Amino acid sequence: MADKPKPVYINGRMTPGEEMIWSPELKSLRRGRRAAPRTEVCRPCLLWRKDEPETKLEGVVLDLNPHGMRVRLLESLDIGDVVIIQMMRDEEFNVPLSQPIQTRVVRAQPGFGDLVDHGVQVILRPIHRAASRPVVITPRPRPRRTPRTRMHTVDITVGDRIINRLGKRRG
Repeated sequence: MADKPKPVYINGRMTPGEEMIWSPELKSLRRGRRAAPRTEVCRPCLLWRKDEPETKLEGVVLDLNPHGMRVRLLESLDIGDVVIIQMMRDEEFNVPLSQPIQTRVVRAQPGFGDLVDHGVQVILRPIHRAASRPVVITPRPRPRRTPRTRMHTVDITVGDRIINRLGKRRG
């Protein structure tokens, strides 16, 4: 029977949800259940609940990956809330950076002072497949074949000289 991998303690402690998962290869170290590595950013953003679009909250995206992100806010959101996140280009929250993203709050962790870090998961919209239709290949038009032109020359013998049709001496 194969031995179960033992949890790894970092600095003498193991935080909940951050267990290390090891496999026989050294390159396969993953923390927790994260599906993709995080990219640290510091991007201002506006948030609003899906059912309350007029109430906008200001926050900062701290890290992100294709599946979700960590957002720091002054206000706490309930787990399970569907929120729309609009990343902003400037710190005055005036110029949008991209299209709004629909997300779901999966965790809330009180942080420094009144700030609360929220883990949000991106809700992917289904891609609707267009109705299939047959591919129509139009034949390329073929150029019309024209009959080959042939060139005939006429040689005229005058005395001992041969003159061709162009009047040039041949021999």
